[in-house]
Amino acid sequence: MRPDASTKLQSVAPKQGPSKGLIAAIVGLVAVLAIAAVAFLSLNKSDDTDTPVAAGDTPTGALANGQGMPVFADKAKADAKKVDVYFDYQCPYCKQFEQAQGAKLLDMAKAGDVKLTYHVKTFLDENLPGDSSARAANAAFCTATAGKFSDFTTKVFENQPKEGVGYTNETLIKLAKDVGVKGSSYEKCVNDNRYSAYVKKTESETNKAGVNSTPVVKINGKDVDNADMAGMMNIENSTPTTIDKVLAKF
Repeated sequence: MRPDASTKLQSVAPKQGPSKGLIAAIVGLVAVLAIAAVAFLSLNKSDDTDTPVAAGDTPTGALANGQGMPVFADKAKADAKKVDVYFDYQCPYCKQFEQAQGAKLLDMAKAGDVKLTYHVKTFLDENLPGDSSARAANAAFCTATAGKFSDFTTKVFENQPKEGVGYTNETLIKLAKDVGVKGSSYEKCVNDNRYSAYVKKTESETNKAGVNSTPVVKINGKDVDNADMAGMMNIENSTPTTIDKVLAKF
């Protein structure tokens, strides 16, 4: 049974007199979650998702078998809270979350106050033309060799195309140059789809973990609730909040 997005969003709505803007925002978010649910149910069943990813096919710094990309892992303090962020590079609400909270979250990771791991999902490729989510995910993993994964992620969201337009390899290579990653080896990594096995494994592993929409944030293994997610994305009429305030609740 696919998730009921409207039920999930009830806690976001104001108690009285919802504005037209709020209604439009909620309808938009419901649509995104509905796409997520359909994509989750229509995953390519022919993929052997139980096959481990070879060590040589794992991006630099990534956890084995699609378990995510830690960011500034060496900085984390012993008592740092674990933060897992799940996103798809084509997801418009992921862009909103990144633009509102991304810089703050990275600053906290650099300071060692959180143990941050990104999980790059690609389910929107099932419902939008092409394979842009997977292309962008692979390109991001290619930048990890140069230590630019988080910088590239920020740049990709800043340049997210309109729905249905998608990312091309040429665009992704240009965006990588903008954050200091260039050269024939990077271009080959992108054009050869070097980390496709890890990209697919990430999607299957996050699905197994019950994550079938984006953005999703987990703190110490527990989901941030929908009201706080809406507040962090600055959805109209939600109660504004920030990632550090949400962290204080866990």
